Amino acid sequence: MHHNRIAAPSTHVKYPVPMPVSTFAGIAVDQGLTTEDFMRLFSTAEKLRQCGPGYLDRWSDQRFAILRNMLATLDTSRRVSNRPVVDTDMVIAFNGKIYNYLELWRRLVPDAPPPVSEEPLILEGFRKYGDSIWPLLDGEFAIALYHPATGETRMVRDRAGVKPLYYANAKTRLCFASSAMAVLLQRTTPPQLNEERLLSDWLYGPWSPQRDSYFLGVSQVRPGHVVRWCAGCLSEKAYWTPPESQDELCSVEDLQEMLTAAIRQRVRGVSTPGVFWSGGLDSTIVAAVANEHSDNEMQPFTAVYEASPHGRNGAGYSEGAYPRLHLVQLAPSHFQRPSLEQVTAFLEEPVWDPVFITSFELYRAAATANTRIVLTGQGADELWGGYRLEQAWLHQVWEERSVTTLDALHALFCGRLDKPALDIWRCLDSDGLWERRPFFKLPENLKVQLLRRLADNILPSWSASARGISEEVWHFGTILQRNLAQEDRMGMAWSIESRAPFLSNAIIDAGFRYSATDKVDGHLEKLPLRRAARQWVSDEVLQMPKRSFPEPPKAWWSWVVPTAQENYSTLLEFSGMHHILCEQLSADDVRVLLQTNAKLAWRLTALSVFLKECNSILSAPVPSSVVGSLTALPPIPSISR
Repeated sequence: MHHNRIAAPSTHVKYPVPMPVSTFAGIAVDQGLTTEDFMRLFSTAEKLRQCGPGYLDRWSDQRFAILRNMLATLDTSRRVSNRPVVDTDMVIAFNGKIYNYLELWRRLVPDAPPPVSEEPLILEGFRKYGDSIWPLLDGEFAIALYHPATGETRMVRDRAGVKPLYYANAKTRLCFASSAMAVLLQRTTPPQLNEERLLSDWLYGPWSPQRDSYFLGVSQVRPGHVVRWCAGCLSEKAYWTPPESQDELCSVEDLQEMLTAAIRQRVRGVSTPGVFWSGGLDSTIVAAVANEHSDNEMQPFTAVYEASPHGRNGAGYSEGAYPRLHLVQLAPSHFQRPSLEQVTAFLEEPVWDPVFITSFELYRAAATANTRIVLTGQGADELWGGYRLEQAWLHQVWEERSVTTLDALHALFCGRLDKPALDIWRCLDSDGLWERRPFFKLPENLKVQLLRRLADNILPSWSASARGISEEVWHFGTILQRNLAQEDRMGMAWSIESRAPFLSNAIIDAGFRYSATDKVDGHLEKLPLRRAARQWVSDEVLQMPKRSFPEPPKAWWSWVVPTAQENYSTLLEFSGMHHILCEQLSADDVRVLLQTNAKLAWRLTALSVFLKECNSILSAPVPSSVVGSLTALPPIPSISR
C-alpha cells in the first residue's frame, strides 16, 4: 500500500506569515472614538490581512468599531464575504461554527428559510431568549455582540473554550480580539509581562491556570461565560457549569450515537476533511467515523521522526488502514532555531516543548494537501479519565518542575525553610515526598508565590479533592485550555480550522455524568469510550493504554544547550526574570546545570525567544500606510429584511 510521504520543509523554506491574527478585533468606548483609537485598531487590520485567503471588512459608530477577517476555511459553496453581521438593533462578530444552527433556526423562525451563516441565528436567538440562548448553541464559538442604542458589548465563548477571545478593560474603553497580541496592539499604556503566568507555566506546564494571558491586564473570556461591558462597568456570568456525576448513565448505544452525530456534523459539507491520527483510541474513533460519514474520502495525517515506523503518539500505523494516509516526516532541521522563532511568533507563548513544532508541521502538511478542516481528538482524555492512570507521571512532574528545577536554578540544597512555611509544605505533601528530600531555601518573594501555586495548581491535578472538584473539571480548565489554544493558533497559521467532536454538548455532558470508578479499571482508562468504540476500532487499539506524546530525539535539538548558556545573563535583564532565574549562579554553574538537563535548556531558550519576539512586535510603530485604510475597507453587510 502506497502512502503519501511528506517531507516537512527544512528551515530555509518560507513559512506562512508568523504573526497570529485575529478572526476579529474591536474596541468599545463610553464617550467617543478618537483618531488614535482607530489607528490602534488599524494596526490590528494590518495583521488580519496577513492571514492567508480571507476577506477583511469593518463597521463602526461613535462608540464601537470592529474589524473582521473571514478566513476561506469553509466550503466554497458559501460566500464568506457576504455573511451579514449588522442588523437594525445589533452588531455581531462571530468566530467558529454552530453545528445545530438549522434546527435552532426552525425553532426560532419556523416559516422562514434558513440563513447561509450562523450570525442571523444568534441575533434572532438573543432577541427571543436573551442570555439563555448560549447553552442552546452546540459548537465552537467566540462572539462579540454590540447594542448601538445602549453602548453595551457582550463577549461569549463556547462551553469548552475551543475558540479564544481576549479582552482588556481600561474603565472607559474595552479592547477585545481573538488574539492577545491583537489586544495589546490597541494598548494605550506600555505592555507588561505577566510574571505570575510565566512563573506558573514554568513550574507546572499544562496544569497551570489558563485564564490570564502572558500580559498584564489582558484576560480571556472564560469558557461557558458571558462578559458584559457598558460605560466602563464589566461583569461576568457563567451560562454553563460542568454537571455533577449521576447514577443514570448513557448506554453504549447512546454514546455511539453521540459520537457518530458529533463527527458527522463536523465533516458535513467539507470537501477534503482531515484527521490528525496517532493510532491511539481517540483519533482512531474520529478517523473511522469520519471516513464512514464524510462526503469525500477522509485524509489522515500522522507525524514520523525520519525513518521511525511510529506515529506522532508512538502507535504503529496499519499499512492498509487508510489509502490516503499522509506520513509527515520530520528531521533534525525542523527543530532548529528558525523553526522555534516561527512557531513562537504566532503561538503567543513560549514554545515550552519541542513537540509543539511537531504539531505545527502536521498543520503545514494538511494545508499542503488542500485540507481546510481538520478533526482532532482534543477533549477525550480530559472528559473520560485519560490522565487517571498517570498519577506516577504527575508525581514526576511535581518533582521535576517544583523541586529539581528550582533546586538546580537556585543552587540552594543547604538550609531549610522557616518553620511556618515548613508546616505548609508538610500539610500539602500528603505522600511525604519532602521528607525524602533536602529542603531548599528560597528568596522571600519567590517563596510566597511558590507556596500559593503549590496549593492552587499542581497538587489538585493529582489530588483534586483538595479543592472539592473532580479531576475532570480541573483538567477541563487547565491542560485542555492550553491544548485548544495551541490547536487554534497553529491552524490559523495555515488557514485551517480545527474541530473537536469530543467537545460536542452531548458528549461533554455525558462525560461529566460518569464517576471516576466508571471510567477506569485495572490498566485501562476511558472505559465508556472503549465499549462504544468496539464497532469502529480493532481489539489491539481497544486494549492499548494511553501513551504520552513522544518527543523528537534529543540529539536533534542539542543546540539549545550552548544557546541557553549564552543567553542566561541576557534573560536576567528582562523584567520579572529574577522571580524565575537565580542571579547568583556563576557561568560554570550554568554550564554544568544545562549540560545535564537538556529539557531545561530548551525551556530557557524558548523563553528567551518569546521575550525577544514580544519586544520586537510591541515596540514597532503603527505603519503610516494604515491611516487611510479605513475608507478602503468595505463595510460589513447588513441583514436584508
